[in-house]
Amino acid sequence: MKSALTVLLTLPLILAAIGIVNQDAAAEDETSNLAKVDYPTDYRYWTHLKSMILLENHPIADTFGGLHHIYANDAALTAMTDGEPYPDGAVFVFDLMEVVTDDEETATTEGPRIRKDVMQKNEKLWSETGGWGYETFKGPDNKRIITDPVASCHGCHASQENNDFVFSTFRE
Repeated sequence: MKSALTVLLTLPLILAAIGIVNQDAAAEDETSNLAKVDYPTDYRYWTHLKSMILLENHPIADTFGGLHHIYANDAALTAMTDGEPYPDGAVFVFDLMEVVTDDEETATTEGPRIRKDVMQKNEKLWSETGGWGYETFKGPDNKRIITDPVASCHGCHASQENNDFVFSTFRE
């Protein structure tokens, strides 16, 4: 009887301790996610800004060769068309696809996805990169592959500082 009473008295303490540990783990996970760019689930419904094919003789073809589709969410599009700075919440997606030419070489289409690059604006989270967070999602599982967004992404985007680090423009 004594062991059953001990369990009944200590069980709430154990459950409370587990709850505290889980709350701390959740807070830690939440904090670690602050610097990560969100995965863009609905970007194919955003405004398509442009498409472009980088051929194999282009200087950056090893990394970015293929068919590019660039998308902007509403916040990015409004700022772009109004000529205003991009607000927090502006997002661009660079969807890179393989280029496939048919056997007769009469048509070229998009093939499988190579990678999906995302720029997300948040001045507080990414102040060292002009307010932009960068991420690349690769493969069928959309694995995050950027380990140093300052060197991997912002180093190139820095050339567009006068355009708030964005390469794309709006074409009517």
